[in-house]
Amino acid sequence: MLLISLIEEHYGRHDIAGEIAEFSKNRWVAVEGCVEDRRVFIRCFRDQPLRIENGKDVVDCLKRYRRLNARSFYASINVYKSLHNREALDEPGNIVFTTPFFDIDGSLENWRIILDAAMVIVDFLEEKGVSKSVYLLWSGEGFT
Repeated sequence: MLLISLIEEHYGRHDIAGEIAEFSKNRWVAVEGCVEDRRVFIRCFRDQPLRIENGKDVVDCLKRYRRLNARSFYASINVYKSLHNREALDEPGNIVFTTPFFDIDGSLENWRIILDAAMVIVDFLEEKGVSKSVYLLWSGEGFT
């Protein structure tokens, strides 16, 4: 129960919930939890794609899925015009844009190596003229 309290305290912070909401807006969201040592991803609520529109939605998701020990949020690379039904997710014309990403996994002990790998990618993108839309996100034990 202590871990759940720490997770709720972390995601309940205004800055954390706000960052998640800002990135997740108009994206299809998943909440990760664990049931009997099995990872579980919740992607829909009442047959509707799960979405986060504001910081309050982050806290509400944690409370809704507390029995699943919800602990992580994921957002799709696609930004959609509409997330009001599952069928809309399969319509290419419903995608406004896509955020390509590089996922760099590692461990906390190797954070400098992970940062070095991220900087190699950033330098490469800058050499190719991509700089204004590049950002790094620390996600657990690596960068995305």
